[in-house]
Amino acid sequence: MAERTIIGVDFSGAKNNDPWVTTAVLRDNSLNLESCFPLPREELTERLLGLGGDAKAVIGMDFPFGVPQSFAEAEFGFRGTLMTEMWANIATLGDLPDYIAGIRPRLRKGGDLQRFNKLLREGDRTNFPEAYSPLNPAAPEMFAMTFFGMRMLHHLWTKSNCIVPPLDDTGRVGPVLLETMPGTILRAFSLPAANYKRKNKTNSGYPEGVRSEILAGLKNKAPIQLQVPDSIHKECMNSHDCLDSLVAAIGAAMWAQNPEQFLKPGPNELEAARLEGWIYAPKK
Repeated sequence: MAERTIIGVDFSGAKNNDPWVTTAVLRDNSLNLESCFPLPREELTERLLGLGGDAKAVIGMDFPFGVPQSFAEAEFGFRGTLMTEMWANIATLGDLPDYIAGIRPRLRKGGDLQRFNKLLREGDRTNFPEAYSPLNPAAPEMFAMTFFGMRMLHHLWTKSNCIVPPLDDTGRVGPVLLETMPGTILRAFSLPAANYKRKNKTNSGYPEGVRSEILAGLKNKAPIQLQVPDSIHKECMNSHDCLDSLVAAIGAAMWAQNPEQFLKPGPNELEAARLEGWIYAPKK
């Protein structure tokens, strides 16, 4: 197999919280990790745009690529809208932080939008019980990174010739952008998908003990050869966002090897997936 560029992104879209990025190169069955670092959203967008013609690159991105269609219809009047059209609409909002700040109380406190605040996308509700609603105002990081992420996707879709499963990729030869959720990847490997993000220890070893268990388990259970340099191991122990970006990179590398390892939308799920997005997780 030729070398392939692999990137994992934990978007961490809350205010003043930069995404974490893991960079790697896939050679045959070996994922060679190069670096892991935080990067402002604008710089991340430019970095990914720089991959424009790299058809061998796969980028695993940890944020929802779309929102429930019922919300898109109620909020913007979109009915049966591909998520690319939703991305374009979000990109036209003049001040996205102000929009986010304004919509959050409407989702939380009542009115027409409150019924959406815990609504899952169709694919998440059916296949991924660990998924969260991208509209839940009680999870501010999730809420913000969904909208900032969609704005970034618009720029990448229109400028980089990228491929975004499950959208039609006819004529597109750029890098693959894959919606991932590290928790679904960890569960596929029978590794802990919770507790490693806790800010306060509840008993001896949390969350550091769980992160250590995950890092050790990835070397043994992921179907790919993985060596974690000491510098990246240290960053992952200090930051669950760093660890999430590493797991997203492993998912991207597995896709580069063989997309058939992943749960994909079936014929009856494809339309909804193209409207709302789809988490690509390895089959258990």
